[in-house]
Amino acid sequence: MAYLTILLAALGLAVAGLVWFLTMSASIRRADRHMSLSGAPRTSIDGATRRLVGVHVRR
Repeated sequence: MAYLTILLAALGLAVAGLVWFLTMSASIRRADRHMSLSGAPRTSIDGATRRLVGVHVRR
């Protein structure tokens, strides 16, 4: 029973990591496509992505 719990927890973390990675990838592609890195981020996800990869602008 403990193995099943650990397996389900690991699977849940793997899925969460994959969703996070895909969200960040989509946000980076969208910002790069619009060439909008010089302006303010349009959404909070865009802002978090910029901060994560180090291209945010301090004001």
